[in-house]
Formats: sequence, structure tokens, C-alpha cells
Amino acid sequence: MVPLAIIMQRRHLVITVIVPEPARAYFSLKLSGMKTLLTIIIVALLLLNGATATYGGLNLMLCPDGSSLYLPPDLLAGTPFTDYFIPGLLLLLTNGLPSLGITYFFIAKGRTGSWLVKIQGLLLCGYIIIQVLLIEVVLPLHFICGGAGLLLILCAWLLEAVSTGRHAKKIKQAGTRPL
Repeated sequence: MVPLAIIMQRRHLVITVIVPEPARAYFSLKLSGMKTLLTIIIVALLLLNGATATYGGLNLMLCPDGSSLYLPPDLLAGTPFTDYFIPGLLLLLTNGLPSLGITYFFIAKGRTGSWLVKIQGLLLCGYIIIQVLLIEVVLPLHFICGGAGLLLILCAWLLEAVSTGRHAKKIKQAGTRPL
């Protein structure tokens, strides 16, 4: 059985697993694997979001009646838009091109652009929330895209914490040694 210490310290929950000395190398190896896993998840989500939002945005701009994506024109009833051109442009400019650009920056800068990933996650969630409020319809795709935005934020935050060693500082502040 592995001893577990859970300590609440100034609005932070610190969970510490105290293990014997030989296992410490295993945990640091897992931490390195966690960085790789988080990077793969972030890049995959950014590429998927960038590709689909670019495709959707360009289709809505080229066919503003929505026919290329099988969107009914009456879906825009009650919104300030008469056709899908402006929503397509906004989709392209807030999610499509930025996601692709952030993916490049994130890979080129070696994971130091996690703050941009968080912003992209916020943009994706914001776009979905505004879309749902305007069209007054909630579809399963909204939950998937909103979840992807939240996952981008969470993964970027975790990657930043693991890369900077903030998780170890919290454990040290709690009065135990980091793993």
C-alpha cells in the first residue's frame, strides 16, 4: 500500500504520494512521458480544430447560403446575420488560422507557447458559447468542441506546471519531498 498525503494549503490541494527511494526514478520517467503525452494531445487538438475550422469557415464564406455544409438558412433566424459569410469569416479568424499558427509556434518553440494554447482554448469555448446563445440550439458537436477547448486549456496548464516544476514546489511547500 502506498502512503498518500492530501493537504489543503491556501486554496491549493496538494496530493503527495510517498514512495520508497528505488521507485523515484520510475515517477520521474513517468513525468517525462506525461510531457510527451500532453504535447501530443495539444498538437492533435490544435491541428484538428485548425483543419476543421478552416474548412468550415472557407465553405461558409464561399457558399454563404450554407448549402455546402447542409446548414439550413433558417438557423440564422433571430441572429444579426442574413447569411453564413460573417460567421464563416469569424470561424476562420478565431479558430481556423490561429489554431494552425499556434500549432506551428508551439512545435517550433518547444512547448513554451502554452499560454497561446490556453488562449486558443478560450477562443474555441467562447465561439461555441456565443454560437449556442445566438442560434438557440444545442447540438452534440457543441459539447465536443467545447470539451476540446476545455481540454486544450487543461493540457496547456498541466504541461506548464510539469515543465516548470510547479508541482514539485507545491509538494515542497507542503512539507514533504517531491517525487
